[in-house]
Amino acid sequence: MSAPRADSNTAVDFLTFVLELLRSGFLSPGDIFVVDNSSVHYAESIREEIDDLLESYSVRMYFLPAYCPELNPCELVFAQAKYYLRRHRNGDLPFVFDIALAFSQISSLNITHYYDRCLNLSF
Repeated sequence: MSAPRADSNTAVDFLTFVLELLRSGFLSPGDIFVVDNSSVHYAESIREEIDDLLESYSVRMYFLPAYCPELNPCELVFAQAKYYLRRHRNGDLPFVFDIALAFSQISSLNITHYYDRCLNLSF
């Protein structure tokens, strides 16, 4: 496994972030806090503290499955950009320009729709 980047968040940073979410009222009793499988979210060094903290505020933490693009709006944004590139790439411009053009086609309405779609999945 490679070493984390020097500017990466740590497990302590995550614990501090969760504490701020709780103190600010952004997370409140009965909420479900969904996190991905980043190692900082389940690090042994903070596991007991984070569990106790969330339990004291009656907030439950759930981990996303290892790969779940249907719950990640970023995947939908990338899919739209790739769709555009497959249909419009002709090689006249450097690829980096085509990528910028593809992402420029994604509107704030698209992004809002992608978040809504991910939040309203039925299981």
